[in-house]
Amino acid sequence: MLTQTLHEDGLLKRTDGFPLWTKEHPETKRHGKRSKNITDKIQRAQSAEGASRLGHIAEWIPEGTLKLPDTLRNQLLHGILLDVSEHEASTLIFLLQAIHHGIDPNVS
Repeated sequence: MLTQTLHEDGLLKRTDGFPLWTKEHPETKRHGKRSKNITDKIQRAQSAEGASRLGHIAEWIPEGTLKLPDTLRNQLLHGILLDVSEHEASTLIFLLQAIHHGIDPNVS
């Protein structure tokens, strides 16, 4: 969802690998750099100010929440994720809802 929206906003370019930040992003040091994870996409959307429809999402998400998806992903890929706690599951659901509602505020 994030990649698609940032692509539509003109801030990310799709590639065969990780998407790349375009020259349209206000942070010139990001131009041509890969966007590897959710944290990067949300933080860069926020720093793009009015150029992204997702800039406001970071304000909804409690500090530390953005690190959870990457942590769980890494544990899963390395075969060390055996259980997901209720807290982790509810945090991921909250994050997905914030992203979804941030993209389409008309969703109830």
